[in-house]
Amino acid sequence: GCLLEIGFALETCYAYYLADLGMDPTADVFGRRAVFVLMKDGEQWNKWVDRFGGREKEFTRKMGGTGGGLVFGWRQRDKATTVLRKDSTMHRAVHMLNQKVWGFQGGAWIDEGLDYYYTVKVQETCLTHCVAIKRGNYAKPGDEGGMKDWGDPKNWKPNVKTLVQKKNDVPLRTLILKPITQLEFDATIKSWSFISWLMDKDRDTFIGLLKQMRENNKHIMLVESLFEKGCEEVDEDWQRYVLRNY
Repeated sequence: GCLLEIGFALETCYAYYLADLGMDPTADVFGRRAVFVLMKDGEQWNKWVDRFGGREKEFTRKMGGTGGGLVFGWRQRDKATTVLRKDSTMHRAVHMLNQKVWGFQGGAWIDEGLDYYYTVKVQETCLTHCVAIKRGNYAKPGDEGGMKDWGDPKNWKPNVKTLVQKKNDVPLRTLILKPITQLEFDATIKSWSFISWLMDKDRDTFIGLLKQMRENNKHIMLVESLFEKGCEEVDEDWQRYVLRNY
């Protein structure tokens, strides 16, 4: 039952993603099978990390999952629920889709924002987040970019609206430049909200942005070019949308 539920959630997420972004939802964009493996115990997890954990294996060993390309392995957690496993598997699948469909490098704001857009769309959860090493004293709490308290997605809209009303939201120009180690809660829910706005009001421009990211990692320049206005003006358009609709 658990595996069937995870499989159905993945299929739903995959179809939504392609259909929303102007593609055939039945298309095979990977060209081969994506593989997700759930470890049965710590011994299997350690073997997996030794093979797929990259150069920072001891950092990776503490994480909930790791892999590369279309292969990903999840660490066994005694208290993991089917909802959590669906959430984390969809989160990783959207990363795979972002890379395979658009091929852009960097851009944690849009990569994570799309992850949350689809986990919330399919099952209204946000239980998974990515971390990366911050060079230096990354043992300090928060330095790994993973100390995030998401709360309930139903509270995200009022949270975002309050931030905008108080003028405390992360400026779009700053958000675009943030690496994953600095993309904390307020920044990530702004990414989710910004993507939701574009999906709702200007999807063609958003698709154009994703297409151009294949060749260009200067995201501020791309945003300003596609919207034909400065980053701050785009930010103000999004803020007005939030105040009207949230």
